[in-house]
Amino acid sequence: MGEWGVDPEGQVLRNWLVREFDPQELAKTLEYRVGSDLGYIDPTTIVRTLYDKANNTIYVFDCYYETGKQLEEVAKAMESMELRHTKIYMDAAEPRSIAFFK
Repeated sequence: MGEWGVDPEGQVLRNWLVREFDPQELAKTLEYRVGSDLGYIDPTTIVRTLYDKANNTIYVFDCYYETGKQLEEVAKAMESMELRHTKIYMDAAEPRSIAFFK
């Protein structure tokens, strides 16, 4: 229906909402996490989040969502997101690609 990121059949998180927040303020007390799912036909995603364990809440404040990108292009995106020295949780189905990013 033309809505970005809305796929009710493949949707993993169903209890979410969009609202304004200050990532720098929340980062003072919450855990910073980055996750990635590598793809080519399916999109490669990189998601920067802050995790509030006490309230079981994930704040997403930056993301990359692109199809058809080579690993070098994804690495450049990571660089532009300032993730060079950041632990990234990646989909384990791509061991050769994960080795490339290490």
